[in-house]
Amino acid sequence: MELKEQFNYLVEVARKMGYRVFIDSILSPGGDCRVYENKYIIINKKLPVRMQVKLLKEILAQRIDENTFLEPRARKLLGVE
Repeated sequence: MELKEQFNYLVEVARKMGYRVFIDSILSPGGDCRVYENKYIIINKKLPVRMQVKLLKEILAQRIDENTFLEPRARKLLGVE
């Protein structure tokens, strides 16, 4: 799977996990936050796609628990069993 495909797939996984994903020009690489009941992931659009994918993987892998259902393809991509 190409990096751009991985990125788009991970954005879809994030949305299924309840996140709103924004890609914008910001001063930091990005991250996630919660405002009341809303969950957000913000990614710096100036980062190379490789770094955007890495950032998304790190964020999503940290937020998975035993109650989170992910298809096997997503779990493999995130390195979570």
